[in-house]
Amino acid sequence: MKNRNIYLYIAGACFFAMCGSLWQAYFGSHDSVDSSFPDSVNPNIRNSANPSIRNSVDPRPERYYAVAKASVESFPFDPNEADSTQLLRLGLTPAQVRSIYRHRAKGYVYSTPEDFARTPFMTKGQWTHLKPLIKIGDQYRLLNANVNDNDNENANSRKDTLHSSLFILHLNDDGFKTLLRHPFLSYDQVKAVKNFQRKYGRIRNMTELLILPEFTVEDTLRLSPYLQF
Repeated sequence: MKNRNIYLYIAGACFFAMCGSLWQAYFGSHDSVDSSFPDSVNPNIRNSANPSIRNSVDPRPERYYAVAKASVESFPFDPNEADSTQLLRLGLTPAQVRSIYRHRAKGYVYSTPEDFARTPFMTKGQWTHLKPLIKIGDQYRLLNANVNDNDNENANSRKDTLHSSLFILHLNDDGFKTLLRHPFLSYDQVKAVKNFQRKYGRIRNMTELLILPEFTVEDTLRLSPYLQF
């Protein structure tokens, strides 16, 4: 019995010794530095401040790449009518395009190139590129804008006549005949205004004026400098 225990002890010692050798042989080999594979180099070398050293040991230099920017185009446009595709092609950002659409949806127009310059986040570079390309349609220009140099004397005369007949209207206080004298109000429009006031009371702003089917957004924009509520 005593000899048997001695044999078991010797066999156990040999088994554990063999396991230790295998463990050292397997894991020891993975701890050594493999100079043939760049990831196994000394981290101090891989993270060196010298770019040439970093690039020489970096196995994935292609992970950094330049993103091509969309080219900016140049063509005449009216900011009151240009669609989103055209505005983006001109170099405006999606956020700026959304702002332009909201501006137009509220019934506002760009009467001059300088009006368009107030687009949110407009940069100096964008404005330098866009300003000479802006072509405002005549229907969007203010009445008191300077007449084009090519206009003839008859056109200037008609303009002076029109301005002399324009005056400030007190929409809720002026009578039917006074409103009718204004060149920007038709008989049907004046009649609609008076009928509304008779039924509902005073008109308080342009939004209420737009409720009347006789008035369009263009009508209210043309009238706005001459109306008081």
